[in-house]
Amino acid sequence: MCIKVTNLEANSLIFGLDFRLIPFFKGLILEKYSLSPIEIGKYGLKTKSSDFTIMNIKTTPLEGLLEIYPKVWKDSRGYFFESYRNDWLADHGMDIQWMQENQSFSKAGTVRGLHFQRAPFAQAKLVRVISGRVLDVAVDLRKGSKTFGSYFAIELDAELHNMLLIPEGFAHGFSALEDSVFTYKCSNVYNKESEGGVLWNDPDLGIDWEVKHPILSEKDLELPTLREFIERYGEL
Repeated sequence: MCIKVTNLEANSLIFGLDFRLIPFFKGLILEKYSLSPIEIGKYGLKTKSSDFTIMNIKTTPLEGLLEIYPKVWKDSRGYFFESYRNDWLADHGMDIQWMQENQSFSKAGTVRGLHFQRAPFAQAKLVRVISGRVLDVAVDLRKGSKTFGSYFAIELDAELHNMLLIPEGFAHGFSALEDSVFTYKCSNVYNKESEGGVLWNDPDLGIDWEVKHPILSEKDLELPTLREFIERYGEL
């Protein structure tokens, strides 16, 4: 079952609340998740990085999915920041050992995803861009999750150096809003037999990738829909 989130001014549902009938809860939920200002998208919440004050770690409506904003020191020479510290995650009860790190270059308009690996090779990921901007998307496919089938999308910007921590059990993908170098740590090594995915333009997800002429691999174009994934695997 998916949590449907559409425009707040329409007949919108989130966690079973109708904002048209109960506008009071709108403020409570936005305050709880510190989502102001936000942009609502079908089956998910999309945040724009530029709308947030730079901070260390920010929770999201999907449990375990974290935004990370490192402090950046700038002077006449350039800048410096810590791109990773283990205690960032330890302070949030996460003990993740990174096993592999990948890097890709994507031309503007490229869409990669939505990808995952099944157990015992399931992967948590810590993603960011070195240059450019991407719209990064994570879809919750975790077994028993209250937000199963929901997605969260955020713009990762090389000028902000922001990151997204994605736990195991999510499908992940991104669209390149401009030419971009994308890098990510993985908690497990790549395993071909365990890889899988969900179709990027699945109408049940309704993700707006913000690209007019998407460029995709043949492999990604042949991925199953969310409904087909559920029929085949159920959950991750």
